[in-house]
Amino acid sequence: MATMITLPRPAFFTILFLIVLLPSACRCADPDPLQDLCVADLNASISVNGFPCKPLHEVKSDDFFYDGLSKEGNTTNVFGSSVNSGDVRVFPGLNTHGLSVNRVDFATGGINPPHIHPRASETGVVIEGKLLVGFVTTSHVLHSKVLKAGEMFVIPRGLVHFQLNVGKGKALFLAAFNSQEPGIVILPTTLFESKPSIPNAVLTKAFQIDEKFYNIVSVKNKEGFFAAGIQIDAVCNKFSVLLLKKMRSEGKLKEIEISTGDNFQGRGATAFGDLKKLMRSCQFRSACRCADPDPLQDFCVANQNASTFVNGFPCKPVPEVKSDDFFFNGLSKEGNTTNVFGSNVTAGNVLVFPGLNTLGISMNRVDFTPGGVNPPHIHPRATETGVVIKGRLLVGFVTTSNVLHSKVLKAGEMFVIPRGLVHFQRNVGKGKALVIAAFNSQLPGIVVLPFTLFASTPPIPNDVLTKAFQVDEKVISGIKSKFGS
Repeated sequence: MATMITLPRPAFFTILFLIVLLPSACRCADPDPLQDLCVADLNASISVNGFPCKPLHEVKSDDFFYDGLSKEGNTTNVFGSSVNSGDVRVFPGLNTHGLSVNRVDFATGGINPPHIHPRASETGVVIEGKLLVGFVTTSHVLHSKVLKAGEMFVIPRGLVHFQLNVGKGKALFLAAFNSQEPGIVILPTTLFESKPSIPNAVLTKAFQIDEKFYNIVSVKNKEGFFAAGIQIDAVCNKFSVLLLKKMRSEGKLKEIEISTGDNFQGRGATAFGDLKKLMRSCQFRSACRCADPDPLQDFCVANQNASTFVNGFPCKPVPEVKSDDFFFNGLSKEGNTTNVFGSNVTAGNVLVFPGLNTLGISMNRVDFTPGGVNPPHIHPRATETGVVIKGRLLVGFVTTSNVLHSKVLKAGEMFVIPRGLVHFQRNVGKGKALVIAAFNSQLPGIVVLPFTLFASTPPIPNDVLTKAFQVDEKVISGIKSKFGS
């Protein structure tokens, strides 16, 4: 028979505190996936944090590809800019993978007005034109720089930032976020177009302006600056409140019995089962596992010369931090593709871009010659999403059930690769090809299978490989010779 432990009321609240509150210290932008894929069921009748999964038999390869970033946005508005989102609401394959991409177009002189992404850090690369990019820290320090095509920026999560087209023509950049739905707070509309409105007295006092000026700004916003807002998911909180009310009504908050055996019995069993439901519903366990830990301050620029060894990099002392730490031009040049694969990966990760440290995001540039391939590989620490900039690419990944999802993509089309799955890209066009890829880790890691299997040091024994691949030793030795092993 199961042993029963009786806990007094104070002990119960201690346990509830540990279950509900302590995990908040390790919250992520998005929870980690618990299976290969969870394609968003956008039409589901139930509400969860994110979206429920489509039944596997309804999942199609097209769920993992999206062409919505291929067309220029309409910039005929007061800001002269357009944001085209590639998030989970339009690209259901992103669900549970903690990653999304936006396309932002600018007319000459256009601006992406000051705004905040509450659920994600942002990194981006300028594709066309010249942009002034800036963000403001909580110490009111502005870090900004004019960037041209191929140059990259990073915006720490939750900080006010903007982009302004300072070139003579149009401009375009691609932005990646370490959330499937980063959210946006556009400050002009948040301040002056909320429903109900923020009282005039609050805003005039806060901004030290008279009411006449406030009314001018307010009218401009009511004419329709932007239609934007934040979706607040309160499912977990609602469930918690309802569950605790139910437990209180049944007298379970006075005394909780927890079974240490396999069978739950009586009042204590029901209470413990309810607590288990609460934990599962609110995803406390999975919400604590991130691709990278969350930042605990505005930024932690990597001190790559530090003698201390930590997970990631220690922070530079704040007085040594410079604006250039938040900008990187390494993706501006075409990579050298004169190699056996006919491709080149240029990394924009924390090893070369120290401003990414602790922000859980990075980007790569991948160039291809005609017929070039990015060979089968794995990123052990990150999900990947990418946009084809030029050419035609066959993009594919293989699930743990050995199902291949693949598609030929052209410029402006997008893909997602769930973390840890084998994937590849191949240039199937007549000319060169180029991809910009984003990852929800500052250092996603890479396992290039040809090198891992056939050029490791020391080498994997031939008999292991011959048995694994069901070929004779001559074949294995021939492959190894190609990689200098």
